[in-house]
Amino acid sequence: MSKDLFQLLANELSLIRKDMDQLQRPAPSVDKDEAKTLDQIITTAVLKMAKAAEDATREIQQAPETDRDQMARSATQAATRGLESALAGIRQIQATNAQSSH
Repeated sequence: MSKDLFQLLANELSLIRKDMDQLQRPAPSVDKDEAKTLDQIITTAVLKMAKAAEDATREIQQAPETDRDQMARSATQAATRGLESALAGIRQIQATNAQSSH
């Protein structure tokens, strides 16, 4: 792995950690329907990340001459998009809760 790819991954992980810290703040409780929606959002995001990892592994095995750094960047970006999708869903539920509590 090149140093640039490692730095990209480290930066993405730092952003994810920051988002997770923000999400750990106390939030209003969610009702059963909101919990189901949140579960669906998170499950979908995790499945997308798992598929991206499988696809990346398959590509690496099938095309050894392909630029591995680019494939690693693509896998990192796909995983990041999946996580961002999950975080957006969580934020949407939190915003809905915040509006309904006012």
